[in-house]
Amino acid sequence: GAGACPCCVEPPPPLEDQIDVMVREKNSNDWIEVKLPSPTRAVIIPNLTNYAGGKSLWGTCATSSYLPCGAGRSASGNEYSAAAHDDGLLEVVAIGGIYHMGCVLGCNKLGISAARIAQAAEVRIRVRSKSNKTAMQIDGEPWLQPNATVHIRHFAMASILRNVEGGCC
Repeated sequence: GAGACPCCVEPPPPLEDQIDVMVREKNSNDWIEVKLPSPTRAVIIPNLTNYAGGKSLWGTCATSSYLPCGAGRSASGNEYSAAAHDDGLLEVVAIGGIYHMGCVLGCNKLGISAARIAQAAEVRIRVRSKSNKTAMQIDGEPWLQPNATVHIRHFAMASILRNVEGGCC
């Protein structure tokens, strides 16, 4: 996700001033710019139904419980579907700050989720920071991203072996 800053002494600057997010929805060739809610301190693009030990960032309700942007419909007006790892879609969510992230992780069973931004086949993030660097991470590995365009899309799925009889070991 964009905006993570593990060694900051103060909150990272709002991402709505540093990045532009564009999405291409499934079965469409059009790119749509999505507006980030204010304040947004982190944008997370999971391709799993859970995060950080089983928490649902996308949530299960029809609306997001914290920030009003992107409640139950996509940028083109389509209703969001439930998050699934095998649907070819990426969920894009926003976190307003450390307090919001704490609520999402600590109170997830109460229906608190991140702000839904988009559900798309592809995501483009244009980094346009005044300092020419924005903190990012993939799978927990952080780096400072210079101004550029980051393109994220669903690529393929890996087959997983499992015991069909339901036993373990």
